[in-house]
Amino acid sequence: MKKYFITVCLFLFFYEISFSQSPVQVDSLWRQVLAIKNDSLRAVEVCKMAHTFYDTGNKPAMEKAITMARKIFVNTKPVSAEVELLRLLADVHGDAGDATKRILYSDSIIFVSKKAAYKLGEGIGYMEKAMAYALDGNMDEALKLIKPAIIIFEEQKDDELLANAYKMMGNLLVQSRKAKEAISSYKLSANILEKIKKHGNAGLVYGNMVRAFLTIGEKDSALFYNEVAKKMAIHVSPGHSLHFMVNMSEAELQTIKGNFSLADAAADKALAIAQLLNNPGMLGGFYTIKANIAKEKGNYNEAIKYDLLSIELNKKSGSFAQLVNSYFNLSKSYYWAGRYKEAYDARVTYMQLNDSLFSEKSASEINDLNVKYETSQKEKQIAEQELKIQKQQSNLLYAILGGALLVSVLGSIFFYQKKAQKLKLKHLQQEKENAILNSFILGEERERSRISHELHDGVAAMIGAAKMSLEAIPHLPQEKRMEQLSKIQGILEHSHSDIRHIAHSLLPTVLEKEGLVQATSQFVSEINETNLVNILVIDQNSNAYQLSSQLQLMLFRVIQELVNNIIKHSQAQNAEIVFSTHPNGLQIEVTDDGIGYDGISEPGEQGLYSITQRIKSIGGNFKIVRGSSGGTQAMVELTV
Repeated sequence: MKKYFITVCLFLFFYEISFSQSPVQVDSLWRQVLAIKNDSLRAVEVCKMAHTFYDTGNKPAMEKAITMARKIFVNTKPVSAEVELLRLLADVHGDAGDATKRILYSDSIIFVSKKAAYKLGEGIGYMEKAMAYALDGNMDEALKLIKPAIIIFEEQKDDELLANAYKMMGNLLVQSRKAKEAISSYKLSANILEKIKKHGNAGLVYGNMVRAFLTIGEKDSALFYNEVAKKMAIHVSPGHSLHFMVNMSEAELQTIKGNFSLADAAADKALAIAQLLNNPGMLGGFYTIKANIAKEKGNYNEAIKYDLLSIELNKKSGSFAQLVNSYFNLSKSYYWAGRYKEAYDARVTYMQLNDSLFSEKSASEINDLNVKYETSQKEKQIAEQELKIQKQQSNLLYAILGGALLVSVLGSIFFYQKKAQKLKLKHLQQEKENAILNSFILGEERERSRISHELHDGVAAMIGAAKMSLEAIPHLPQEKRMEQLSKIQGILEHSHSDIRHIAHSLLPTVLEKEGLVQATSQFVSEINETNLVNILVIDQNSNAYQLSSQLQLMLFRVIQELVNNIIKHSQAQNAEIVFSTHPNGLQIEVTDDGIGYDGISEPGEQGLYSITQRIKSIGGNFKIVRGSSGGTQAMVELTV
């Protein structure tokens, strides 16, 4: 089964959507809550009601419920109600695409639950945090978090939460390409949900099983469980997300059979539900299916149109995993339409989103989260130490008023403690910088993993296409064979270029054999061949080759980043890279004649910060300024 099937209904893995309540239903909920006399019980039900209003799109009612909950919290604040409110806030920020805040609220759930020995709340916190990592594309971390949640729900004998946790584990395993293990988790979830009469939720789980069976090519099993999901759909309202999932699966299965009219009819039913609920994630999934149907019909330009709509909607819904796969699908559509340049560009975007380091986004979201995670505790300790220093300064003022002798004694103690605190502060700052450096090293390991995926998904796919094209030649008319050979030549040239680029970016051979200056010269010569900018490399007896191989590699990556910035931002025609010495060691100066650096970074760009931290961590200095005669001047100084 093709890869684009995997995430057609990814959003359904984590959300269940139904019709908004009518005013009568809303009034009924308020009356039930207001009838509760016990403040603690009422707080819990108000928070649950707020979550229900959010799930059904009733924002005014949700905000009213939150306001009531906070008023009740002034007098009493039961931990179960606090957990429910934090869970709602996590969902709100997560659905808006803010994974960092979702993780923060999830950590808060875990913290307050542990403090109150509320085990169910702790499990809910782990599940919310797993959901945040999953929607952000980090399936490995999500799997680590869902396992303790399952253990807690089993111990507490909460069947509904346990079923949801098994369902989530199945979703994560599908995304990790472990479909058979996922099916086992889904079966556990569905059995529990049917046992407690949650037919709609059970139907969604069966729908997910359909996706899993399709990924491993078991079409008959997929057909069987889609029929089971249809039976479950009888028990839910017409606007329930289960009806959408069943129709999407039906469209996909009919496409596999070649029944395109039935596939379009099922997809149109799914579209009606998606438009009624105004859900961007659903609409993105619909257009992915429509693109697939168009591809199977051979209408590749129509497939491109639907893939572009899917990308736009997935950006709006904030689903990173669906967005990545939409770009993958788009690259396939362009390829089969014979638009190879656009196919290549879409594939590059897919790979950059999938996992990138020292690319156009020099610090990816994953690396950024790693840095924040590693340094947050250090920053907290630094802040505490600074607060202690301020308190000591205040204590000095009171001590002076106590008398000359007391001032002398306390002053001596203060200055000793202040010196010790400053030394500790300096030590913590160094630990923070080391944590940042360690995160960069981890990022380089991720780069090696990305190269492996590039070879598998990019080069291998193109060579496979060349092989199939060669096999087709004997069956083509004589006048078409030369045209086919020309296409094959183009594919192989792209493959050759990709392999050279991958090998060079991994570890340039010339860097290992001849040192930093020669590696830079070779890198620059390849840039010059593109005619994007003309770069000159000058070595003024720098003796850079005497540095350790690790230092040379780090400096080479810094130079690559600076050159990429020149190409991307400076609009320069010419540039120079000069290696020289300064009184304490090596100096590298990179200049260009472009528009000049204004000292303002674009939002989300971390490249210059990354360079500064790398150079600082090895005892060097980095600065970048506008040149005296225009352009930009970047300077790296390293003490050897």
